[in-house]
Amino acid sequence: MIHSSDSPLLLLPNTFHAFYGGFSSLHKAQKEAIVPILSGQDLILQSATGSGKSEAVLAPVMERVISSGKKTTVLYIIPTKALAHDLKRRFEPVISDRLGLNLAVRTGDIKPRGKTRPDILFTTPESLDVMMGSTNESIKGFLYCVGTIIIDEVHPLVHQYRGRHLAFLLSRLERRSGRTLQKIAMSATIADVDSIIGFFDFSTDTLRISADVKRRINARLMHIRQEDTELTALLDDLYITWQYWKILVFANSRSACDRLLDIVNRSGKFQGVSELHYSNLKPLERKSAGRGAGGTVSCPFGSCRSGHCGSFPCQGHAQCPEPADHFLSV
Repeated sequence: MIHSSDSPLLLLPNTFHAFYGGFSSLHKAQKEAIVPILSGQDLILQSATGSGKSEAVLAPVMERVISSGKKTTVLYIIPTKALAHDLKRRFEPVISDRLGLNLAVRTGDIKPRGKTRPDILFTTPESLDVMMGSTNESIKGFLYCVGTIIIDEVHPLVHQYRGRHLAFLLSRLERRSGRTLQKIAMSATIADVDSIIGFFDFSTDTLRISADVKRRINARLMHIRQEDTELTALLDDLYITWQYWKILVFANSRSACDRLLDIVNRSGKFQGVSELHYSNLKPLERKSAGRGAGGTVSCPFGSCRSGHCGSFPCQGHAQCPEPADHFLSV
């Protein structure tokens, strides 16, 4: 019997040090998630970006994989390729190097190497669709052994086409395996938990964990008429008056990013120190953009869904995102 009063070190004998060895202490949500996940219970976790949601879920999930003798596998659903690459970079040293498990990524342009069955696979809904029809024995073996499904950044999928597509694929996967699969959903912003439970067919006893967000978002709406001059003036004001030396600017398309970068690099405080961030940048380039000493980074909205976003004290959107609440979840 698993007891919540037990030490996390005792509950996670194989994975605690691998995932939490560098933590001075565990967050409340990280402690609360251990027992229900180890027990196979469905769970929805809401916590701020950069608060350790992935560790909170992956530590007990991978403990289950090890405890099963690697008979079960984990399917980790991610909305974008960029986030898949970032998660692989973050957790490959933990999952592969320290735990000796097989981590793989499968997106539209990256496929797992070799014939070894993954223990955990990071993929997008579209790539999962392709995998469901694959005749590859390694892929078929992986899908048949899936015991846990993790849906990261779940909020933009609910009641959208991609979400309905994913819900159908998960239903097919359950029918194919002949058993009920554990489902876990995560996001920084979840307006209606019940809608996720119904939409993705979570169990009726799904546990909800919501961690308080301790940072305050000061949202402002600015109407810019003359982009060529007013954008630079706005950024200079943010730098001089508010001392925001590092700014992340979202746009709705790559062409808009190119246009904004051209404007910013003509004059002003951020001239010559601004960069572009696309979802298909190499990992080192994305890492450099997110951890630079200063400047602005312009990127298509949705391509930056990693912990790097949290290092920008000021974030803006050059056009209104659809829907607008997605912007506040970054």
